[in-house]
Amino acid sequence: MLGKLIKHEFKSTKSTLLLFAALLGVAAVIALMLGVNIAAKGGDVAAEDSGVISGASAMIMTLAVLAFAFLNAFTFTAVFIGAINRFRTNLLGNEGYLMHALPVTPAHHIAAKLIPAIVWTLLGIIAALVSYAVIILGLIPGINAPISELWDRVIYLFQNAGEELVFPGVQIALAAVELFISAVIGLANIYLHIYASMAVGYSLKNHRAAASIGVFILLSIASGMLDSVIFVPLSDALNSASVLLNLETLYSAVCAAGFYIIAAWFLDKRLNLQ
Repeated sequence: MLGKLIKHEFKSTKSTLLLFAALLGVAAVIALMLGVNIAAKGGDVAAEDSGVISGASAMIMTLAVLAFAFLNAFTFTAVFIGAINRFRTNLLGNEGYLMHALPVTPAHHIAAKLIPAIVWTLLGIIAALVSYAVIILGLIPGINAPISELWDRVIYLFQNAGEELVFPGVQIALAAVELFISAVIGLANIYLHIYASMAVGYSLKNHRAAASIGVFILLSIASGMLDSVIFVPLSDALNSASVLLNLETLYSAVCAAGFYIIAAWFLDKRLNLQ
């Protein structure tokens, strides 16, 4: 049943893909404009007096970049608010009468909202990174460096960050996996923090939104105290970027688990749809 709920949630929120497509489309247009300007004037963007983009072209490019920045911010805001609103309307609003009548536990309901929210947010981050890369590709004709050389420079930066690597390929892959896991758990912590606050706030009869904000602040204080008492002293005692990242991931996982339990308990024991 959980799988069906998750599948339904993805179907209900698939319009988010249109935002990602728009993001990539705007980036492609900007990259094309950059490439045309550079190719037309034969300039070198690395040169101080190249004058590659000037006058009307500079104004158009500025407006295009501002539009891209606005679309980028709008995409992340829409994905984030949309995920929170889905939790509120489906589980805490009028639709909750139908959702909670299903033979599914509150914990499963939360997971069915959380997993798609994390996936869409990660896809949004990937879409943003790809769009930035597309824009950079528009500058490549004026960089005087082939793509292979640029890629070698990126690998070089990874290999020389921090301590000397014994197995560069393996360690870079492990670092990427650590960052991915940290990002997933960090996003889960953020969403569950909000879910728990809303589950508590909406269990009251009046001033639910205000109560949710108050609970959010209280939970933030509690998690901050946990961090300062346990994880900060451990971080101060250690001097390894990888260990510090893992500690931060562990802290996020502990907080996320606590928020998950709070949200599930209130949905199960204190649900108030009136």
